[in-house]
Amino acid sequence: MLLLLHPMAPHMTSEAWEMLNADVKTLDLSTSSFPPCGSPLAHQPWPVANEQDIIDERVIITVMIQGKRRGEIEMDANDATDEQTVVQRIEKSSIGQKYLQGKQVKKIHFVADRRIINFVL
Repeated sequence: MLLLLHPMAPHMTSEAWEMLNADVKTLDLSTSSFPPCGSPLAHQPWPVANEQDIIDERVIITVMIQGKRRGEIEMDANDATDEQTVVQRIEKSSIGQKYLQGKQVKKIHFVADRRIINFVL
């Protein structure tokens, strides 16, 4: 965290880094991804992002009926790309029970990459 904050607040983070250095010397860093504190903070390598950590496993799909937002449902990211699965999930949800029960759906507009679905009655 100090490495990310350092470009915006270098003096404060350098002081915190030096204070942390005394505490970290007693820790076992062999299993940690924490960078070594022996050199100044400005000379530490920039953190590397792990691609697997930023992949969404769950997504929120906005449900619209007649062009008006009526709610959202949360689904697995793998299931959210299939229109049939999304429609079935909505029909079973409280949104579907409230707004679609007993009504004829004329058309369904589903945009998977925008995570939105619109029912035209």
